[in-house]
Amino acid sequence: MGHFCYFCGELKSNEAFSGKGHRRHLCRACNSIPAAEREESELWGRLHDLMDQSNISKKNIVWLKSLLEHSNQLIRAHAQLILHVAEVAPFRKKRYQRISVFSTKLLERCIDAGLLYPPDSEWGADPSSDEDPEENNEPF
Repeated sequence: MGHFCYFCGELKSNEAFSGKGHRRHLCRACNSIPAAEREESELWGRLHDLMDQSNISKKNIVWLKSLLEHSNQLIRAHAQLILHVAEVAPFRKKRYQRISVFSTKLLERCIDAGLLYPPDSEWGADPSSDEDPEENNEPF
């Protein structure tokens, strides 16, 4: 039975891990990536995972505020955007609808940033439309 590498997301054999990598669950290939690049990638993952949490907590808000001084401008912009979402809709239930009611501009910014997905075409469809799905079917 192998180990799971947290960075690349693959299940690899024991031989793919060095002594230090075993404890940190990093395979040799991922362990050779510079630490700054690994940390930045993990930071992006944490930022995107915040939108899937059931609650953007006060602790997360404090962490996001600390990211406003980050050296990477894109990380600062994403942190600011998620902070704005946390003010409008901190809870995941109906977050999409609350954001769309509060500000369509904020919703568009979240979709452009990849934090939210665009709505399905059927999301706002009227169930009492003129088309009858059984009308086009021929009897057997």
